[in-house]
Amino acid sequence: MARTRAYLARGHSPSRLLDVLANYACRDAAVANGGINLIFAETCAAEFLASRAPEIPMALAKMIAASPKDQGAYNGWAPHLPE
Repeated sequence: MARTRAYLARGHSPSRLLDVLANYACRDAAVANGGINLIFAETCAAEFLASRAPEIPMALAKMIAASPKDQGAYNGWAPHLPE
C-alpha cells in the first residue's frame, strides 16, 4: 500500500498502475483465492475508468497483497511468453 501511494504521489500514471495490478491479479491461481482477485481487478478497472479516483488502484493493491499467493501456473507458462 505504501509503495502504491508513493507511486501515485510522484505523479505516475494511475492507469499504468492499474494495468500492473491487474497483471499481478491474473498471476495468482483462482483456486488459491476463489477468483476474487480477478473479479476485484475487473471491478476496479471499470470503476477507475469511470471515476479516475486514485483510491481505486490503491484498494486493489491492498487486496492483492493480502490475498493468498499461488503463482505456480504462472511460473510455468511465463517463460514461454514473447518479450
